[in-house]
Amino acid sequence: MECATAPPTAFFLDNTYRSSFDFGKESRDTYSFGAEGGELNYYFLYGPDPKRVLSDFSALTGRTPLPPLSSLGYQQCRYSYYPEARVREIANEFRKRKIPRTLSISTSTTSKRIAPLRLIGSDSLISSRW
Repeated sequence: MECATAPPTAFFLDNTYRSSFDFGKESRDTYSFGAEGGELNYYFLYGPDPKRVLSDFSALTGRTPLPPLSSLGYQQCRYSYYPEARVREIANEFRKRKIPRTLSISTSTTSKRIAPLRLIGSDSLISSRW
């Protein structure tokens, strides 16, 4: 049994009402779609390849902006760095090995109290409480 290959295609129904789609269930040769209300705005996106279909779809619906560069960096986290000199030593080791990082976090707990959260920035420590 051979299967015919069709170019990549997408269908987008732009409607906020409850919608229905029937792609061959009621009748093998019939496809149908609709909505309980609102306008019937629909789009067929035709290949010739999946990349083009996705590009056309994102042009229609909006493209997601890239995240801020700072969110793509390495984030080092550990239960506890103590004392502060150890924190600086680790930060210096990252610099020495040229390991890029955005953020380093250190937390520790004693009994039911949460100790200060230490964020290791470029050359200084920032301390804040939760």
